[in-house]
Amino acid sequence: MEPEVNIRCRKSDHDIVKRILDDAAAEYKRLIKSEVKAYKDKDIQLNLILDEGKYLPEFNENSESTTDSCMGGIIMHAKRGRIVCSNTLDERLQLVYGEAIPEIREQLFPCLKKAEKPEKPVVESHGHHGKH
Repeated sequence: MEPEVNIRCRKSDHDIVKRILDDAAAEYKRLIKSEVKAYKDKDIQLNLILDEGKYLPEFNENSESTTDSCMGGIIMHAKRGRIVCSNTLDERLQLVYGEAIPEIREQLFPCLKKAEKPEKPVVESHGHHGKH
């Protein structure tokens, strides 16, 4: 658990993110104490720092790159950027898209649906121990 986390957002989301940081930190601490036995009775140190020097890019409907367009959300950094957690809408959509591909493929191309493999019968082996 990191005691200091830097948060990046779009400039247009700055005010709302800044307004909810304290509530988010309090909710995180509450969840950690209730879900992780080792932290139940401990004081959890967490400093959320909103990066006001570098913002995520604003949404650009003509861009197909997540590096120069962002629909919203935040990216959290810890350990000088070695730990990164992206919780942007763009990332969430990519996850949903990736999970949906097999189902979409099956709906569009039912002829490519793999037949389920029958279960192999369990064969009991009676090993022979000892010398011949």
